[in-house]
Amino acid sequence: MDIMFVGTNRGPGGTESHIVSMAKAMADAGHRVGAAVRRRDYIDKGLFADARIQRFPAKTFRGSWDIRAAASVAKACRNFRPQVIVGSFEREYLAAMLIARQMGALYTLFRHLDDRYLPTTRLAMRYADIVIVPSHFSRGRVIEIGVPAAAVFVLYNAVDTSRFRPDQYSRARARQDLGVSDDEVVVSFFGRFEAEKGVFILSRALELAMARCPLIRPLWVGQGKEIVNLKAIVESSPGASRPLWRPWTEDVSGLMCASDVVVLPSIVNETFGRVMIEAQACGVAVLGSDLGGIPETMRSGITGRLVPAGDVAAWADAIVALADSSATRRALGSAGRDFAATTFDPAVIARQFTDLLEGFSSAKGFSGGRHQC
Repeated sequence: MDIMFVGTNRGPGGTESHIVSMAKAMADAGHRVGAAVRRRDYIDKGLFADARIQRFPAKTFRGSWDIRAAASVAKACRNFRPQVIVGSFEREYLAAMLIARQMGALYTLFRHLDDRYLPTTRLAMRYADIVIVPSHFSRGRVIEIGVPAAAVFVLYNAVDTSRFRPDQYSRARARQDLGVSDDEVVVSFFGRFEAEKGVFILSRALELAMARCPLIRPLWVGQGKEIVNLKAIVESSPGASRPLWRPWTEDVSGLMCASDVVVLPSIVNETFGRVMIEAQACGVAVLGSDLGGIPETMRSGITGRLVPAGDVAAWADAIVALADSSATRRALGSAGRDFAATTFDPAVIARQFTDLLEGFSSAKGFSGGRHQC
């Protein structure tokens, strides 16, 4: 197949990482892959070293009716002549759909978020050939707004399990850089420092947990609008000298390996939980809120634990329970690696995506533009 991914949004973020992973995975599977991307931004950089993927410059959409941005994507598609056009960001949906219709290409839409649905978003989703969501939770939400159930499919986000993997050398080096001893327990948060991500709940839970377990070292990795407020709260607590801070980087695999527990304490619905899969792929035990799509990204009791969202005491108890037992962490981490590799590896997801596209094309008699898929 000839597949064009449209991704002009600025990164980093889960959706941007997903586009990079999927484009590479589909190229690995033998497809001809193109990408309409913003030059020198996160997605472009992520695909730069892969000569198999043709990158075309495109402008970032400032809204659904951004004519200049739409024209840049249309030019990329005319040059590439795809059978399938894949849209992933809300502002690009309508333009990508119209371009696909004009070219006779199959339009596939990825819906990663569960926040607002603009009128143009609803229109594009209802008339897309295929709407792909990252969890069964998300599928239910999308069907609720009127998208035909027959057009909505679950395809989990792919995670590069060759890059995110247990690595004792990376672990030792990262822990040395962090100034963490072998017996200390690093409990890490990776993501945006925003209230809905549960960072303030987590800060209070960690304060309680550190009072009970002096070996806990919190690691905060990320950026966000609440970073000043979060740091002020953490640095005014009794254990202010123990937390560690690192900015978000394009490759957090080393810091993942350095972790003993990775947490996702969101207090609003997440459609997925990419950080959970990355951690498990590195053989790290996880704790996640019991809401939205997060439960689908782990096996509670086998690879980690689900914790009631927003419950400070429950989060403190869960953190201490894992901090106190290295044997439990090792067992959860080992099972997590197996789970990630068999369920979320790019080769697995690419095969499922290919089957979906071919099955849809066959069932609908879709010609895929110039060629059969």
